[in-house]
Amino acid sequence: HVTEFSSSVLEAEALEVPSVVLHEKGRQLFANLRRSFAFLLMIHLPLVSTAALVPFLGYPLLYLPVHIVWLELLIHPAAILGFQQKADGRLEGTDGGGGRAFFGRGEWAVIAATGTSIAAAILITFILAIEAGFGADHARSMALVALVTSLAFLLLALTGMRSWFPISLAAAAVASAFFLVQIGPLASVFDLHPLPLADWFIAAAAGAAPALGAWFFRTGSSLIAGRRRDS
Repeated sequence: HVTEFSSSVLEAEALEVPSVVLHEKGRQLFANLRRSFAFLLMIHLPLVSTAALVPFLGYPLLYLPVHIVWLELLIHPAAILGFQQKADGRLEGTDGGGGRAFFGRGEWAVIAATGTSIAAAILITFILAIEAGFGADHARSMALVALVTSLAFLLLALTGMRSWFPISLAAAAVASAFFLVQIGPLASVFDLHPLPLADWFIAAAAGAAPALGAWFFRTGSSLIAGRRRDS
């Protein structure tokens, strides 16, 4: 994002683009950067916390190294490529900085509440599956479906589905979970287990519901930015 902004400045100077247009583009790039960081925080908080808590509570490991590699291959391309909204006169969610903190206290609260809620959903899904008598691979599959669904809904909520690209990234993430869990040979390689449709629905719903809290980050930031521009 920083490189993109620098190149935009040089291009604007060469073409004598009006300063108001350049300012709007800079504010949009800043908004994209903030949402990308919020996404990373909201998804890494449940990933790291559940990875530590599950074995601490005496249950089998939730994530194996191959799962971490898979998840990071989903998370970082989504954070980099999913937040590329261009300035189009409908700028939302930032006042361009203005010397204030990168995130306000309300935004930090939304990030923490959303990440913690996702972590709780994943933890409860995994533990309930284990306590119900399912094997670790079955419980792990449900937890990973919940986490990947959360990732997809966070991406959609924070981008506002303003372009096809984040929608495609979210769909690809869910599709990867489906193939790795439901195709027997792949599931065996990843220490997972194919899930019945009902368990898929439960896991996906558990991951999607708390991730919708990210809408409050986007809408709350937009309201604050609007007030600051009007004042």
